Amino acid sequence: MEAERTMEFLDRWSAGFGRAFSGVRLITGNGKLLALAAVPVLINALIFVGGFWLLWSYRTDVVESVWTYPQSGWFWQGLWYVLSVLIFLLAGLTAYFLFTPIGCLIAGPFNDFLSAGAERALNPDIFVKEASFSLKTLWILVKKELAKLLAAGLVIGFGLLLNLIPVAGQFLWGAFMLFAGGWLLCLQYLDYPMSRYGYDFGEIRRTIADNYWYCLGFGAGAGVLLLIPFLNLAAIPVCVVSATGLYVDLRDGSDGLPAPRVTEPTQNPPGERP
Repeated sequence: MEAERTMEFLDRWSAGFGRAFSGVRLITGNGKLLALAAVPVLINALIFVGGFWLLWSYRTDVVESVWTYPQSGWFWQGLWYVLSVLIFLLAGLTAYFLFTPIGCLIAGPFNDFLSAGAERALNPDIFVKEASFSLKTLWILVKKELAKLLAAGLVIGFGLLLNLIPVAGQFLWGAFMLFAGGWLLCLQYLDYPMSRYGYDFGEIRRTIADNYWYCLGFGAGAGVLLLIPFLNLAAIPVCVVSATGLYVDLRDGSDGLPAPRVTEPTQNPPGERP
């Protein structure tokens, strides 16, 4: 019985992991989606290059603020360089986890339209609810992205505190970020299609909890996309499209998964196409 449950969890996890990459084929096969994805890619490229430049330019200043470079003693000088490398790696790791929410914050309106276009491409017979662009809509999207950025900051902050625990801290941090990072990425991207139908954060979190292993697999796949050099610049729009497919899967109850708390979209009137 336990073996069957384990296999079921693995099947769901692997299905979610594969779903994270499905957006690549959908975007490259659809000219409209490719055009919509181009803007977030450009924005993400500018953020990535600018963030890395700042991190590299001020790496010594950060270390100097903690510990002034010792003028003598090879041991202390060597330890200073080790500390500088560790701080640089820690800052880079933190920047990696903040890259997605910050990129989504700036490119939020484009990602919302991209998600609507992806759902339309997946099922042309469904009328896709898409908010018209206005300053009010922009402010709502910005507030939503700020809320997700705050959630990411809290998760990352708690994970960093685990490193303060002697010996076991690094192992606890790795295990925590493995699960919390997957949950955070799934929440980040599943929000686009579900918010379009009026679902709040609490309902999205419950949807992820009801389909935990499938969603955790998706988050792991999204994390892999963000780790691949250069491809990670296009990871955000790819994950937005992939998460829209994930939402459609959950809504329709495909792959044997229970349908989440989702309002069914309105069908197009006869003779009309989106």
